[in-house]
Amino acid sequence: MKSWHRIGRAVLSGMLAAVTLGLAGCFSPSIEGGLKLSDAAVAPPSIAQEGVLRVGVDSSGVPFAGPSEGRIIGIDVDTAAALAEQMGLRLEVVDVKGQDANAVLGAGTVDVVMGIQGEAAGAFTGSQVGPYVVDGPAAFTVGLSGEAPAFDPAVLGGVPIAAQEGSLSAWQVDRDYGSGNLRAYPTLNAVFDELSSGSVSYAAADAVVGSFLALQQYEGIRCVGLLSEPQGVYMGVATEKQELLSRLTDALRSLRDEGNLQTIIAKWLGPQSAVTVLGSQAIVTLPSGGEAQTGTGQGALGTTDASVVPTDGGAAMPADGGTEGADGQPSDGSAESLAQE
Repeated sequence: MKSWHRIGRAVLSGMLAAVTLGLAGCFSPSIEGGLKLSDAAVAPPSIAQEGVLRVGVDSSGVPFAGPSEGRIIGIDVDTAAALAEQMGLRLEVVDVKGQDANAVLGAGTVDVVMGIQGEAAGAFTGSQVGPYVVDGPAAFTVGLSGEAPAFDPAVLGGVPIAAQEGSLSAWQVDRDYGSGNLRAYPTLNAVFDELSSGSVSYAAADAVVGSFLALQQYEGIRCVGLLSEPQGVYMGVATEKQELLSRLTDALRSLRDEGNLQTIIAKWLGPQSAVTVLGSQAIVTLPSGGEAQTGTGQGALGTTDASVVPTDGGAAMPADGGTEGADGQPSDGSAESLAQE
């Protein structure tokens, strides 16, 4: 199972560790989020162990999850902790790096797997709950403060746009705006250096990875809008666990509606960028195949991103999803979300 973006593992993992110190006073749902514990919402056989929600995360998928001082932290861990607390359960985080989500759920290793998206969603045979984040190639700019106006992709027409060479974001810019608009650089840091210096007014990068890097290393850079149809990031659950599916869906809706989900995302990506990656999608349950079973509002995202498949004779999409990452190093597959080559 493979995520369509790749991450410079060493550099981003180092930044993830720094978050432990730099954001020590911020929201931590398992410790100081203020969520009131209730009676356990689910019990065996919906979960394997009484009073415990075991959640699988990929420790190479920074900033969703990564190692720091002997433990795993990240967006997925904080979200899982808040969900467990909402359901009156204790969280147990299980590192499922390099393992197939279907296999770990089938073996009973975990009750829930985080980070189901892209190609992984197409191969997933269980049910999906979410999205709790949306992702995809996105536009970044610098200098905005407060609440920005709604992003209009038309503003990018005819202007230089910096992107990491070989990345899906660079491909998206080339396809939608032409190669004459693309300014390619070897690393995402180099892209954001150009943006920060004012050499370009816009950059394109993966929404989640770019927002995390910008928050940690760059003053004033923010994600302002997605350049393609958003790709949902979901939780995966065994289809037969209907009670758990229902309770997770309700808990995730509550986190969103009460503002706690946005607080978690803002901790890792910044408050302005968090607005982009949360979007306004309904929290729903998706069976295998992606048809929404429940939910209200604007509806669910599909499990594949058809918008990134070239159909107009344009440049071919990077076969491996590109090499978008902070250090610009070629990926060895270690940074893929729940990767199976």
